[in-house]
Order: sequence, then C-alpha cells, then structure tokens
Amino acid sequence: MNQAVSRLHTAFSHPFLLSCMTAGIFIMATGCGNTDAKRMQPTVPTAVQVFYKGKPVSDCQVILHPVVEESTPLRRVLPNGQTDAEGRAQLTSYIANDGAPEGE
Repeated sequence: MNQAVSRLHTAFSHPFLLSCMTAGIFIMATGCGNTDAKRMQPTVPTAVQVFYKGKPVSDCQVILHPVVEESTPLRRVLPNGQTDAEGRAQLTSYIANDGAPEGE
C-alpha cells in the first residue's frame, strides 16, 4: 500500500503528469459542448384543458405532434402533459412545465 501512495505522490508532484491529468479531467468534464442545447426550440408556457362529452378528463396523457420539416436542424420535440381532476395540464418540452414551441 505504501508503494501505491508513493506512486500517487510522485504523479502529483511531477508538473507534466499533473498538467496532463488536469487537462484530461477538464476535457472529460466539458466534452464537445452541448449540441442539443443549440438545437432546442424556444418554448412558450402552454396549458390545455381536455373535455369529453362536456366533462373534464382526468389522468389523460396529452401529446402535441408538431409539423416540422424533416431537414430542420432543430431537435424534434413532443410537448406533453398529464391532466389533473379538472382536465387541465401544463405542457413540458424540455424541462418541467416549460411549455411548447410555437407552431401549427
């Protein structure tokens, strides 16, 4: 065990090894950038209310299917939400209750 501690101490005391380890950790932590975030469409708060035969529908999954050109560089998203006892739902696209992108 002392040999392992000695090797670790040697690695951390050598400037070149320490800089390589630091650079490696930095590269792993940052990755190549979050390309999904660049492709996210702006959202607007969106709420819906679902009725069937004049009565609110509870525990209903609502999913919007946007009309999107296949060649768009933007990430395809399906805004969705779950209705409550009054048939109301707040829609989520990327993070909870962030709404839906504008569209048709």
